[in-house]
Amino acid sequence: MISGNSTRRMRQPAIRIFAHEYSEASLIEEGQGEYDPSFVITKLGARVNRVMVCGVIDRLQRSESDNGPNYSGQIRDPTGSHFFSVASFQPELHADIEELLVRYESGDRFLMTIVGRSRWFESEEGSRYCRFDIKEN
Repeated sequence: MISGNSTRRMRQPAIRIFAHEYSEASLIEEGQGEYDPSFVITKLGARVNRVMVCGVIDRLQRSESDNGPNYSGQIRDPTGSHFFSVASFQPELHADIEELLVRYESGDRFLMTIVGRSRWFESEEGSRYCRFDIKEN
């Protein structure tokens, strides 16, 4: 239940972005509150909270963890590759990704369009990279 004095957050629109622009992003804007959105800021100045990417499936794999299966993959567009993941706590997406995994492992390469939440990471060595997590809409 939403109380009268709380503000409802609107979902950020997904932005269509090329792999090269997204992977070159080096700034982030983190939300202050628990439900405030965070953004990856590209070199062209786009504030990206959710991405829509299109391309050919280039890699898809399943891995097991203590919490269940995780999936990671790569979609290639003309400018480079997007990296994505589906977490173990999203069982509602597992049937769909398993179907795609079967097609991929049989040698089928196909075009995909995916919407996901943008994420930005920095490794212990200082390398920065962007990927996105697929969320159910």
